[in-house]
Amino acid sequence: MNSIAQPARDDPAGAWAAFATDSATALERFERSLEQPARAQTAVFDEVIAYAKDTAFGRAFGFAEITDIEQFRERVPITGWSEHAAWIERAKREYEPVLTAEAPIHYERTSGSSALAKDIPYTPKLLAQLQRALTVWLAKLYQDCPGVAGPAWWSLSPSQPGSKRTENGIPIGSAGDEVYLQGSAAERVLATIIDMRTALAADDWKTRMLAMAVDCEDLALISVWSPTYLVAVLDTVADEDRQKHGLTALQPLLRPQRYRALVDAVDAQDFSQLWPKLKVISAWSDGPSRLYAARIAEQFPQASLVPKGLFATEGVVSLPWGLSQARPLAIESHFLEFIDSHGSQKLVEELVAGQFYEPVLTTAGGLYRYALGDLIEVTGCIESTPTVRFVGRADLRCDLVGEKLDANLVAGALEAAGLSEPALLIPVVDAKRPYYVLVTETQRDTAEAAQALDAALKDCFHYRLARDNEQLGAPECVQSTNLSALLHAGWEALDKRFGDIKPAPLVVSPELARELLARSCAAGVAS
Repeated sequence: MNSIAQPARDDPAGAWAAFATDSATALERFERSLEQPARAQTAVFDEVIAYAKDTAFGRAFGFAEITDIEQFRERVPITGWSEHAAWIERAKREYEPVLTAEAPIHYERTSGSSALAKDIPYTPKLLAQLQRALTVWLAKLYQDCPGVAGPAWWSLSPSQPGSKRTENGIPIGSAGDEVYLQGSAAERVLATIIDMRTALAADDWKTRMLAMAVDCEDLALISVWSPTYLVAVLDTVADEDRQKHGLTALQPLLRPQRYRALVDAVDAQDFSQLWPKLKVISAWSDGPSRLYAARIAEQFPQASLVPKGLFATEGVVSLPWGLSQARPLAIESHFLEFIDSHGSQKLVEELVAGQFYEPVLTTAGGLYRYALGDLIEVTGCIESTPTVRFVGRADLRCDLVGEKLDANLVAGALEAAGLSEPALLIPVVDAKRPYYVLVTETQRDTAEAAQALDAALKDCFHYRLARDNEQLGAPECVQSTNLSALLHAGWEALDKRFGDIKPAPLVVSPELARELLARSCAAGVAS
């Protein structure tokens, strides 16, 4: 036996207890802020404006003369990435303050669902804003569930290559996800995380990562972003086609008793006895992640599946709240605004339960009235602060011939068509008449499934018009035994960071569409 697992740091219970002491004031302050969100938001707004008034951006928009939120909203328009990109490119060249008073520590490169990469400046003050939300999340989690005070498995991205720098010498890429916690009370929690960097460096990293997790029998917490990440690692042994090879590869890496426990868990497709002390799995569970999260919940009945908040590379919108399903807005982190379905701009205290909004962020990282491109629904409130859920990307759109499909429309059509299993719609753009391929795990007849989706999509005027005018071909449907594995393989081939892969019902990236179609063709499922 040649176990590769490294023991969790010596005293996870002590680390969590010390963290709880250090973070008590922050948690109490946030709980008071929940009663008066407008006051908390005004404090954040004042902080950001004062911080940026002597920058090139601040001078251009007269920040020094702004005395209240309304003046700010009158002077600074809501904009998307294209408008911010010009300022960020300038900040990457010049040495004088352009967007922020402090120079960025690094630029964090996004890797979202579209093909466009964005470099987001990360300043010390932006990290402090993010850490406010992370500290409250972990403090409330420990308060509700002290059992998380054990070894933890987190999907932390490793250090990114440091060779890329801006013209003025700032790194593009962070020193690893640990920077999100370093320097805050939550840094103590790092001592509880199983160090899997050696596994991530290996070619067979999923096998080695699973071995390290299995070897830790008192695992108490799993924190990943996308549930597809956990599905993909577990598929090393849970997927029937990979099971024999996966177990064979794992056997020499595990102690005999842990290997036997793994085999028993695989046979039962139930991991409750493999990790009997596992209390919480933290992962996305809204929007396109919902079905994958449900699969995880079935395999881990001993643990509570707690949904992540909306935490984007650009900033944080909402945070988890203990063991509840509610996620309050991160009112102490950034200044938040929202665009409703009619295009009206709303403040936190103006949101209405049951309505849908696109968040707009103003952060200490140099984003001012930045339209995030996500869609949220207000689900209720805690005290006077709205709670929200992530619906999907507001800007995931595909328009081959005028059909104007977007991710949320496709998700609704899939549900209406009775295709509740994981599914993915891929555009085929180089056919004589463009069409879509539906890849799904459904056991229904593929022709029937394609017809049902076509009928559901025809409830949308522009899609129906494109089909009636024969501009758009009828969709085709192919079956996949493991859609998560297909999606991950496609993204990995494009050098996407594994932990950042986000499921979505509609593919809009041309590179990803080509990769997935090629893999489908190789399997004989699409033409």
